[in-house]
Amino acid sequence: MYETLLPLWTMRHKVKLLPFLIPILAQAQPAQPVAKVGDTEISADQLSNAVEDRLLSLRTEEYSIRSAALAKLIDAAVLAGEAQKRGVSVEQLLESEVSSKIPALTPDEARAVYEATHSAAKMAPFEADLKAVTETTRLRRSAAAKEAFVDDLRQQRDIRIFLTPPRASRALEGTGPSQGKPDAPVTIVEFSDFQCPHCAGVEKTLTELRTAYGDKLRIVYRNLPLSMHSFARAAAEAALCADRQGRFWEMHDQLFAHQQALLPADLAKYATAIGLDEDAFERCTREHETVKTLADDLLAAAQLGITGTPAFLINGRLISGARSVADFRRVIDDELRTAAGSRTTPVP
Repeated sequence: MYETLLPLWTMRHKVKLLPFLIPILAQAQPAQPVAKVGDTEISADQLSNAVEDRLLSLRTEEYSIRSAALAKLIDAAVLAGEAQKRGVSVEQLLESEVSSKIPALTPDEARAVYEATHSAAKMAPFEADLKAVTETTRLRRSAAAKEAFVDDLRQQRDIRIFLTPPRASRALEGTGPSQGKPDAPVTIVEFSDFQCPHCAGVEKTLTELRTAYGDKLRIVYRNLPLSMHSFARAAAEAALCADRQGRFWEMHDQLFAHQQALLPADLAKYATAIGLDEDAFERCTREHETVKTLADDLLAAAQLGITGTPAFLINGRLISGARSVADFRRVIDDELRTAAGSRTTPVP
């Protein structure tokens, strides 16, 4: 309605609106509800709030795509700026600083690449593949040299990124057994399953991260025993019962170290090994005293749309799967830069 009336109003009163006022006035009309129940309206904002966390994985994927595209646009702008400064084209700049500096492949290097990239069973004659090996190696070296050159140029430019990653509601991060200071600038909330092989594998990565970041990193553990794992729920309860005696992480380590032995007798043996009060532990597991805590963990995962393990929230940013140390570090370093007010690089 406002879009139609504004031109008539300005003509009648011979007033020229400032451009920035038009969208403000156009958006001033009341938002239409998405549904009505009798006289009760359900607004678009209510709907957005209801699905915000459930859509986190989709929005994270969208952010990754946008972030990767933005990184390429920034690289192109950096190269164009440097080329303009030198009075050359981008192609001439790359030829001068990248292509011309790539050393030729020596015969020994070619032979080494050939043997490393060809299986013995299907190995074509070296002479026949020499051209392909040389070209493939040249392209790989060229890409690495270009990346290093652009990274160096980035460091010399004032680059500010305003694209922000989607985050889960802090309320859904919840509480749980944790390692690290409560006021650490980066918190990783881990949703895990004690019978999941990938969860066990990523523990080494988390240990490496704790060592690398020290007081800057806090890790919170939340249980997500999957229905496909017969012993995962009992193991989760055992860990929570150990937590009641201040021994969660000791039990955590025992369970991941012995994933193939999670029968009740095994759990009791681990409780003894880490020095728990055996009667209190047995009562806690038998009477399922930690069922409310476990239910809270499961509900939080469901509200976040997390259905597999391991999954992580890094300051609310979703990371799914047993990712590499480098993948974790990219996000953690980006969060530390954000905390310091100097975020300059998008994180795919």
